[in-house]
Amino acid sequence: MNIKQLFDLLNYVKANNSWGADMYDINCVRNRKSIKYIDFCFDSRDGTVWNLTCRSITGEEDKSFIIKTEADLNKFYEWLNEPLSKSK
Repeated sequence: MNIKQLFDLLNYVKANNSWGADMYDINCVRNRKSIKYIDFCFDSRDGTVWNLTCRSITGEEDKSFIIKTEADLNKFYEWLNEPLSKSK
């Protein structure tokens, strides 16, 4: 994942899965998980981000994703969009 993709992903999380947003709206009305922290690993050799770890997720354990391909990135977005009851 390049820096632009990371920037877009973080903005998406902020708008749709943010811990700081209206928690009732995100968790109850929209049935989405809220994420408090996202850690990432940046490889300075090629300027890519290859690992994302979500921490303090609503009702779930911390979860890590290895991002090597566009398909891996799509899996992360799919996980973000799963309803709360299905994401475990």
